[in-house]
Amino acid sequence: MAELARFGWYGFVVEHPSDWAPASLIGSRDAGYVRLASTGRIALQIRWTKAKRAPNLSDRLGGYFRSLARDAKKARVDFHKETKDGDRGTEYRWIGAGQGRGTVFHCAESARVFFVEVAGGRKDNLLAPLRRALDSFRSTPETPELWSLFDLAVLLPGRPRLTKRTLHSGKVWFAWEDRGIRIEAGRWSFAEQLVARHGLEPWARAALGFPNGEATVEQNLVRLRESSRFRPREALVRYDVAANRLITLSVRTRDPQRRPNWDWLA
Repeated sequence: MAELARFGWYGFVVEHPSDWAPASLIGSRDAGYVRLASTGRIALQIRWTKAKRAPNLSDRLGGYFRSLARDAKKARVDFHKETKDGDRGTEYRWIGAGQGRGTVFHCAESARVFFVEVAGGRKDNLLAPLRRALDSFRSTPETPELWSLFDLAVLLPGRPRLTKRTLHSGKVWFAWEDRGIRIEAGRWSFAEQLVARHGLEPWARAALGFPNGEATVEQNLVRLRESSRFRPREALVRYDVAANRLITLSVRTRDPQRRPNWDWLA
């Protein structure tokens, strides 16, 4: 079996082959769409919308099928669909310009409806990757909440809202906000070269904007603290030698219960 990785996003987690990567990240906690693409034609797609009560899943599928049928008509191919009741929700399959297999279900704990689907070419075998995705899929309102993608994994308190992101080959960076707290986390490639050129602590201060303040250094770990009347700031930096990357986490809050600790770096 191929090595698996975890994708965590707005309160749900799913496993996927480690060579798959996010190709589309749209929406918010209430509604959105994620596509995790393989190196070939197959991709895992997850759609979600807010729903406090269980809706009519056939109605939800109907709208989706109509959209797919329009795409098939534009491609001048026939469109076929089938559905059946499953253990988790309504299972479905469609064949048109491509094909897809999935399940649509209501998650009462997170008050959302999810479409979990694997799509690909008309001749691709989609059943095995779909089963793996569904078996690993979790969505709960528990905290801390796992956010995991592009070799960055952090456990964050509360139900933070993603506000900014930077996705480059050498740097992945995200910022979240929740009541009384701002969190930033990043993954930096080519760590060996950066540390050799600058030193771990000087690099951490420059990269995270901590020119002053207290620093604690233990081998490949750095903790930075900066006092402020308004909102103190604290940062953690871990140099992952084996993976040749740097993981950073910066938190600004006045709440002493939400000061970052190393457990936040999953």
